[in-house]
Amino acid sequence: MENELSRVVDALPGLIWSALPDGCTDFVNQRWCEYTGLSTGEARDEGWQVAVHPDDRPRLTDDWEAILASGAQGDIEARMRRFDGTYRWFHVRACPLFGEKGEVVKWCGINTDIQTRKTAEEAIRAEENRFRVIIDGLPAIVTLMSSDGQFEHANQYMLDYIGVTLEQMKLKDRPLGKAYHPDDRPAILVKWMECVRTGEPYDHEARLRRADGKYRWFHTQGYPLRDAEGRIVLWYLLQTDIDERRCAEALLSGEKRLLEMVASGNPLPVVLDELCGLLDKMANGCVSGVLLLDRAGLKVERSIGPGLPTTYSKALEGKTVSPEAGPCGMAVCQKIQVIVSDVTTDARWNETGWQALALAHGLKSCWSTPIIAATGEALGTFAIYRPDGGLPTAFHQSLMQKLTHIASIAVARTHSEDDQQRAETLLAHEKRLLEMIAWGYTLPVVLDALCRLVEDMATGCHCGILFYSPDETTWQHGAGPALPSGYNETMHGRPAHRASGPCGLAASEKKQVIVSDIATDMQWDKHGWRALALSYGIKACWSSPILSHDKKALGALAFYQYEPGPPSTFQRELIAQLSQIASIAVERARSESALKRSEAFLFKAQQLS
Repeated sequence: MENELSRVVDALPGLIWSALPDGCTDFVNQRWCEYTGLSTGEARDEGWQVAVHPDDRPRLTDDWEAILASGAQGDIEARMRRFDGTYRWFHVRACPLFGEKGEVVKWCGINTDIQTRKTAEEAIRAEENRFRVIIDGLPAIVTLMSSDGQFEHANQYMLDYIGVTLEQMKLKDRPLGKAYHPDDRPAILVKWMECVRTGEPYDHEARLRRADGKYRWFHTQGYPLRDAEGRIVLWYLLQTDIDERRCAEALLSGEKRLLEMVASGNPLPVVLDELCGLLDKMANGCVSGVLLLDRAGLKVERSIGPGLPTTYSKALEGKTVSPEAGPCGMAVCQKIQVIVSDVTTDARWNETGWQALALAHGLKSCWSTPIIAATGEALGTFAIYRPDGGLPTAFHQSLMQKLTHIASIAVARTHSEDDQQRAETLLAHEKRLLEMIAWGYTLPVVLDALCRLVEDMATGCHCGILFYSPDETTWQHGAGPALPSGYNETMHGRPAHRASGPCGLAASEKKQVIVSDIATDMQWDKHGWRALALSYGIKACWSSPILSHDKKALGALAFYQYEPGPPSTFQRELIAQLSQIASIAVERARSESALKRSEAFLFKAQQLS
């Protein structure tokens, strides 16, 4: 009977063993010996441990001691060495045999080969890990939701993006959709729960908060996973970052709107106000402003910026343009982009007051780009401001480049329309002057009208006309209705030579003479003209000769300003054109005067005869 039982034990599909109550092995079956290559004697007591993988041995002995202490059935998994040195996984089950008094009198155990199962499990785990690595590596958010629409799992990209752990995401008191923009959340939840109810795929775009608090646009697509019977067991959602696409679409739409406004003839301030509003909307945390120069390019004519403090904008209007005036002044004068990343530490403009002005209005950085016409003329600047320091990103640079180009189109078009209207107005006035000459208006009346035309067409300018005396040694006052009477009276009868003043040089050289700043131009000091002009507040004088049809100098026409600066292109052209009309008027008047003298001479001769 014992031999029969021994054969049965050896035939069982497992490694059979038994141990004394203290855990020392007292029996192993033939299969155990054949598998391990150990003899029955070598396996006794604790000898069997040499067949256990060294990495598993400490854990197995600890678990075995725990089972012994519990006196109850126990299970362990460990790797056992085969006779050829190969290790395979085994499931070890130990069961106690109890005596009449309930004490453990022996332990019986069986080791079952589970290598195939373990290999399959490892393959599944490897596949799961590979899948997890792929999902976590995707540049998109992947989320798994339960059949009733509640959160189940998210990939690493999602966790990193919103800055939470998986455990935090799974908290029951965490509101669904918490990371979405408050304005988008109600619509998201309504649509999501409707899809959960109907089983229809989910498709929506909304703003999702990043770990740093910034929101970006995401396109979310959700699909149900169904079992063999068609029941939804899981929802998987793919959320793709489309913020750049949305920004590009918004920018394209904004650019189209601006170009339509320009084409439709909207007033320039309205167009530029819309342009600044577009940038303020596109570039979070930034405000923008446009400075427009006057046509001479000397002063800030207008400051536009709906997001800027009104007092800041007003303080810039009327300022003389120079590199020392601020970043915008430097940008427009040098025709380069000027980046001030930290107004607080950039001392280039602290002496001129711009730094204090900017800081007083909470502007800590300024990135200014010149607005340049196709002709190369500087029209103004487009600037971005931030309440904190920093450099522009590639996105900011792209925005500035595109919107500055549109600003240049809008300003150039307005200038072109102004030039056309001004040319038409000038043509009408010139026609009127020529008609006055043809109809026999007196020379003082014609010249007075000519000077008033200058003051209408060239804002800030006053016109004066001087003629040579018959012996060409002194000046005779021709006209100057807006000039100080004391200046006109003093100039009448003064010596008329090349060093007597800009008009003397212009008539002598028969070319335009531009004095942009009388205060610093010392060549007119010798004969007293500089002191005379400054005493009446005259700071600039641009003079052009009045020439007869045979190129003989008759006098000079001059534009005067109470602020220093050179003439614009239009003002130069206006001086030249009106000088010609003045010459026509003078020659016509002198011809009529000569004719009248001739007629009087003939009449006298007839009387004498």
